[in-house]
Amino acid sequence: MSQLTNFLLKMATDETLRKDFKHNPDAVMEKAGLSDMDRKAILSKNNDAISKAVAKENQMTEDASAFNWVIGIFITIKF
Repeated sequence: MSQLTNFLLKMATDETLRKDFKHNPDAVMEKAGLSDMDRKAILSKNNDAISKAVAKENQMTEDASAFNWVIGIFITIKF
């Protein structure tokens, strides 16, 4: 699993991480070791950009299943 995928999963399940992210997103993403591309995708809150980043890092094809998987995680995250 990629760093981005791990980060999204942690964001979906860790309330403290979400609070920290709301307070200082750059510091949280830096600590998680996310690439600049990943950071931009997350900060954009654009599901398509996040889906593409996850698909690329996990060497998935950009099909509906990858997109839906990411959307499911991202919807769970309450920024």
